[in-house]
Amino acid sequence: MSSNSGVSLRAPFAGRVLADFGAEVLKVDSPTSGDPMRDWGMAWVNGRVRWWSVQSRGKNLIKVDLKSRHGRELIEELVEVPT
Repeated sequence: MSSNSGVSLRAPFAGRVLADFGAEVLKVDSPTSGDPMRDWGMAWVNGRVRWWSVQSRGKNLIKVDLKSRHGRELIEELVEVPT
Protein backbone atom coordinates (compact mmCIF):
# COMPACT_ATOMS: atom_id res chain seq x y z
CA MET A 1 0.00 0.00 0.00
CA SER A 2 1.21 3.48 -0.80
CA SER A 3 0.34 6.43 1.42
CA ASN A 4 -0.25 9.80 -0.23
CA SER A 5 -0.43 12.76 2.14
CA GLY A 6 1.20 15.41 -0.05
CA VAL A 7 -0.78 18.38 -1.29
CA SER A 8 1.43 19.87 -3.99
CA LEU A 9 1.24 18.80 -7.60
CA ARG A 10 3.93 16.10 -7.49
CA ALA A 11 2.64 13.90 -4.66
CA PRO A 12 -0.98 13.65 -5.89
CA PHE A 13 0.24 12.96 -9.43
CA ALA A 14 2.62 10.23 -8.23
CA GLY A 15 -0.16 8.66 -6.16
CA ARG A 16 -2.49 8.72 -9.14
CA VAL A 17 0.10 7.04 -11.38
CA LEU A 18 0.69 4.33 -8.76
CA ALA A 19 -3.08 3.78 -8.54
CA ASP A 20 -3.31 3.65 -12.34
CA PHE A 21 -0.74 0.83 -12.28
CA GLY A 22 -2.73 -1.11 -9.68
CA ALA A 23 -1.24 0.00 -6.38
CA GLU A 24 -3.55 0.47 -3.41
CA VAL A 25 -3.14 4.17 -2.59
CA LEU A 26 -4.34 5.70 0.67
CA LYS A 27 -4.86 9.49 0.43
CA VAL A 28 -4.58 10.99 3.93
CA ASP A 29 -6.16 14.38 4.59
CA SER A 30 -6.26 16.51 7.71
CA PRO A 31 -9.60 16.27 9.56
CA THR A 32 -9.80 20.08 9.74
CA SER A 33 -9.08 20.88 6.11
CA GLY A 34 -9.13 18.95 2.88
CA ASP A 35 -6.58 18.93 0.13
CA PRO A 36 -6.40 22.41 -1.48
CA MET A 37 -6.44 20.72 -4.89
CA ARG A 38 -10.16 20.03 -4.33
CA ASP A 39 -10.82 23.66 -5.25
CA TRP A 40 -8.34 24.14 -8.12
CA GLY A 41 -9.74 25.09 -11.50
CA MET A 42 -12.97 26.39 -12.90
CA ALA A 43 -14.54 23.27 -14.44
CA TRP A 44 -17.07 21.99 -11.91
CA VAL A 45 -18.85 18.68 -12.61
CA ASN A 46 -21.38 17.18 -10.18
CA GLY A 47 -20.26 19.50 -7.38
CA ARG A 48 -16.56 18.74 -7.77
CA VAL A 49 -13.71 20.38 -9.60
CA ARG A 50 -12.86 18.23 -12.61
CA TRP A 51 -9.15 18.48 -11.70
CA TRP A 52 -9.80 16.84 -8.31
CA SER A 53 -11.73 13.98 -9.88
CA VAL A 54 -8.73 13.22 -12.08
CA GLN A 55 -6.13 13.50 -9.29
CA SER A 56 -8.08 11.46 -6.73
CA ARG A 57 -9.12 8.61 -8.99
CA GLY A 58 -8.19 5.17 -7.79
CA LYS A 59 -7.30 6.36 -4.27
CA ASN A 60 -8.88 5.51 -0.94
CA LEU A 61 -9.50 8.80 0.88
CA ILE A 62 -9.45 9.16 4.68
CA LYS A 63 -9.15 12.02 7.16
CA VAL A 64 -6.72 11.43 10.02
CA ASP A 65 -5.12 13.76 12.56
CA LEU A 66 -1.44 12.89 12.07
CA LYS A 67 -0.53 15.18 14.98
CA SER A 68 -2.25 12.85 17.42
CA ARG A 69 -0.79 9.58 18.67
CA HIS A 70 -4.01 7.74 17.77
CA GLY A 71 -3.85 9.09 14.20
CA ARG A 72 -0.25 8.01 13.73
CA GLU A 73 -0.98 4.56 15.18
CA LEU A 74 -3.93 4.19 12.80
CA ILE A 75 -1.75 4.96 9.78
CA GLU A 76 0.94 2.56 11.01
CA GLU A 77 -1.72 -0.17 11.16
CA LEU A 78 -2.90 0.59 7.63
CA VAL A 79 0.52 1.02 6.02
CA GLU A 80 3.46 -1.29 6.58
CA VAL A 81 6.11 0.82 8.31
CA PRO A 82 9.70 -0.52 8.09
CA THR A 83 11.46 -0.76 11.44
